[in-house]
Amino acid sequence: MTHEHDSMALENHGELTMNMRRVFVSLGIAVMAGSAFAGDVEVVEIPRLSGAVAGPCEDFGCCCSASRIVGGNSSTLALRSCESIGGYCMTERRAPVVIFDLESIPEGADIESVRLVGSRTSSAGSSDGRLNLLFTSSGSINHNMSSSLNNSPHATIDIDWAGSGFSHQIDPSLFVGSNPSGYLAISMYTWHDTTTYVRNSTNYEPTLEITIFTPAPPCPADMNGDGIVDSADLGILLAYWGAKSTGGDLNEDGVVDAADLGSLLASWGNCPSA
Repeated sequence: MTHEHDSMALENHGELTMNMRRVFVSLGIAVMAGSAFAGDVEVVEIPRLSGAVAGPCEDFGCCCSASRIVGGNSSTLALRSCESIGGYCMTERRAPVVIFDLESIPEGADIESVRLVGSRTSSAGSSDGRLNLLFTSSGSINHNMSSSLNNSPHATIDIDWAGSGFSHQIDPSLFVGSNPSGYLAISMYTWHDTTTYVRNSTNYEPTLEITIFTPAPPCPADMNGDGIVDSADLGILLAYWGAKSTGGDLNEDGVVDAADLGSLLASWGNCPSA
C-alpha cells in the first residue's frame, strides 16, 4: 500500500512538473513574441553642430548658385529662391547650410530611416526644393565646403516645403559605408519661396533623426555563451532570482521572475546559429 502510494505520489509530482514546464514554455513563447528578443529600435537625435547661409558667387550670372558662405551661425538661417533676367540678379539665392557630427551613430548600425527635421519662422506656403548632401572629414563650414555642396554633392534629394515645420526623408543607404565618426553637411534650397528663415537656435535647431535597429542576440537565454541552453544557464538565472539586475532578466522588465524562467525553458536545447 505504501509502495503504491509512493508510486502515485511520484506520478503526480512528475505530472505537476510537466504541467509547470508547459506553463513556463507557453509563458516564455508569449514573452518572447512581445519582448526585446526581436530586437531593439532606437532613435538617435543629432542636433546640428553648426549652421551658416550660402549664397551666389561674385561672378556675373551666378546669382542662383549657393557656392559661397554669405552668413554665419545666427539664430535664423535665410532660405530664399532666386530670379535673374538676362544674367542680372533680381533676387539672390539663400541656402541654409548645416553640419552634423555622425560620431554618435554606432559603427555597423542597421539604419532604418533618416530624417532632417526642423522648423521655419513663418509659413511661406508650399514650395518644392532640394537637399544637397556632402559627407566630409571636417566639421567646419567654409567656402570650399559650400562650393562642393553646390557643385558636386554626394547626393541630391528633391523635397517639398509646406508650412512652418519640416521633416525631410533621407535615403538611409547613403550612410552605408560612410565613416560614422565623420560629418554630414546639408544645404537646403527652395525654388519658389520668397525669403523665409530656418530656425537655428537652441531647441529649435535642425536635427537629424536616425532610427537604428539592433537585432537581438540569437540566443539570449544562453547566458554562459556555450551554445546551448541547459542547467548551467538555469543555475545562473536562479542565482539572480528576484534581483533587480540585468543578469538573468531576459525580458528586460527590471526583475528576474517566472517570465524569465519561462523564456529560458522555451529556449531549452541547442541555440540557433548566429
